[in-house]
Order: sequence, then C-alpha cells, then structure tokens
Amino acid sequence: MTRGVATSGGDLPALRGEATPGLVERDGVIGAVGRLLASAAAGGGGALLVVGEAGLGKTAVCRRAMGMAAGTFRLGVGRGDPVEAGVAFGVVSQALHRLGVPDPLQAGAARGAAMDVRAARLAGVRAALGGAGRPTLVVLEDLHWADPDSLAAVSYLCRRLPGSSLAVVATLRPWPGEAAAVAARLAEEPRVTLVRLTPLSEEATGGLLRARLGSGTGAEAVGRTWRLTGGNPLLLEQMVLARAQGAPLSDLEGPMAPVVDATLLARFAGLSRDGHRCARAAAVLGTTFADADAVSVAGLDQAGAESAVDELLATGLVVPGEAEGTLAFVHPLFASGVYRALAPARRARLHRRAFALLAGRGDVQAAADHALLGGPDLGRGEARVLEEAGRLAWQAGAP
Repeated sequence: MTRGVATSGGDLPALRGEATPGLVERDGVIGAVGRLLASAAAGGGGALLVVGEAGLGKTAVCRRAMGMAAGTFRLGVGRGDPVEAGVAFGVVSQALHRLGVPDPLQAGAARGAAMDVRAARLAGVRAALGGAGRPTLVVLEDLHWADPDSLAAVSYLCRRLPGSSLAVVATLRPWPGEAAAVAARLAEEPRVTLVRLTPLSEEATGGLLRARLGSGTGAEAVGRTWRLTGGNPLLLEQMVLARAQGAPLSDLEGPMAPVVDATLLARFAGLSRDGHRCARAAAVLGTTFADADAVSVAGLDQAGAESAVDELLATGLVVPGEAEGTLAFVHPLFASGVYRALAPARRARLHRRAFALLAGRGDVQAAADHALLGGPDLGRGEARVLEEAGRLAWQAGAP
C-alpha cells in the first residue's frame, strides 16, 4: 500500500502514482486524481472522495486537482462551513455559482409538493453540471460541514456519473458522521473511489523538520515531535513556525486539540486587545468572513478596526480570501481552536451580534444559523428570521 493512503475496502489494490513534490507521502491520492481527470476528459465521469482528519493534506489535494485540471476543465468549487450548515444546498450552490451556470436551486418559488420540487431541482443540478464542449471538475471541500441537502445532491450526482464528463473531488473528515456515512455508501458505486489519508511516517516527519529547522535536528527531537503531532503535517508546520517565534513547546502533551490551542496562543500572543476581539468575532463568523463583519461583531471603532485586521494578517493564521473584502483562516482547524477557547456566554453574545448584523441586511439563511447558536432565548426577531429561512428552504425543495 502506498504510504499515507488507505483505500476503501480491504480487497482494493493500493493506489499508485508518481511522487508529488510538496505533498509528502501523498503520491497515491495524487495518482488517483490524475486517473479521475483523464477518465472524465474521455467521457467516463467519476468521483474521488478523500477522507482524513484535519491537517492531513486534503486541501492540498484539492489545490493540486484544480491545478491539474486548469485549461481543460470547467471548475466549480464549494466549501462547507459549520456556521452555514443550515443553508439549504449551500455548498452545491457555491460550485454552480463558480461555474457561472444558472442555479436551479436558487430559483423563485416553485409549485407542487416540496419533494417534487426537490427531485426536479436535483435533476437540474445534474443538467447544469453536464455542460457542453468541456469536461467539468467540481471540488467540494469540508463536506463534513455541508448542509444535508448538499449531501443529498452529491449522492444524487455520484450515482449518475457513467457516460458524463463530470469529475467530482470531495474531501471530508470522519466526524461528524453524516457525510462519512454518505461517502461509505457511495464507495460501492462503480465510478467512485474512496481514499483515506493517514498521518506522515516518522521518516517523513524528520525530513520536513530538517528541511525547515536545519540538518542538525536530531533523531530524539524528530521522534518526540512525531509522537506529539501524530504525524499531522499542518501541526508540524505550525509547531515549526511557533518555535521560530520563540514559543516554548516542550511542555505540550496530549492529543491534537491541546497542540492546536498551544500553537494558536503562541501565534496570537502578540495581538492587542482589539486584535484578540477581532479574532474571536472572526471565528464565530466562520472559516471565511468579511473583514468589515468581523470588525462590526467585535464592536471595534474605526480607529481600532484597521490595525486589528492588520494584526490578524501578520499572524499568518489569517489570509486574504478569494472575494474582495474577505479574509479566511488558513485552516478550519484554527478557526475551531479560537472558537473552542471562547467562554460559552461570550460565544452566545457574539452569535447574537452576528445575527443582528446579518438579519439587518436581509441575509436570512446565514442569520438563522446564528439565531440558533445564540442561545435558547429566542426573541420575536429571531423567530421571524427562522420562519422565513424555513419558507425559503421549503421553496428550494429542502423541507
């Protein structure tokens, strides 16, 4: 078996592919991407479902797939986010928007029973992705945070791949389990391949550490770092960066969450009070957020807003987003680390502020999620927004 990759099913052969620079011990999954794209370009559509814990390289696999498809495939991208898990068909609609095709899921009020509308719109998604003249690659990241309707749409598509020029690359964690259960069922389909990423070996860990910290890094330090991070590439990288900033990491123990929290504290240690407030608000808003929204939810005045955003960017844990005026955590793991550190009362208060902001500008579905996360005491405003979100979901065939 190719190191770092486990295929679904005990009887399946090991994936093979050429070594890929920059993706250590991920040659197998990249080989699978290449075969998928070649098959779809020839009219034999397929799907690759990549399962792995946070930080094992799923995003890097998606980026490599997009690079390999550039110039030949139409590209649609959607990303799940825990704050948008209640937006009906949200992840699939992102991909359709990126493709620039009419989105049958965002049509106006439809007639007929909700389940009939749902069936018609799922068929419309398949037709929209079929395209004409060029094969299509749909990349769906973080399906474990996808809304249930997007999961249903992915299942629908992956069962109807033969004879198409559609390639689907989707990534997910083993937990929450709803998406993993869908992926396990889809792995039985003839055109679907399920790949499980595994942590890096101690040998690969040593190679990465010596490349970043110098050839003098000894075997004892390599072994301890490998055991501490569990061979997780993202944690290895963050530990190297934290150490470069002088953070003492010798006292870290335990599983992934304490390591994440410790590296976050080390990277955020130099933030001002406003910088910390902005980081907390950003984590409540989600993996990707508008910088103006983070400033507003944090309650910062104009004087502190610009410097707070600059401080976040300086940590390297937040980067400019794809859309103008947006920022993004470099990995959902760091957004969840900041969110996890919030006291429950502060977390609820920030969700209520986010609700007021989003509801005030008519973003009903996003506001509804914050209404539910803001605590059990719903006011009339929250109730009205939740009712409207339910009505919109019903019209979209997501009862």
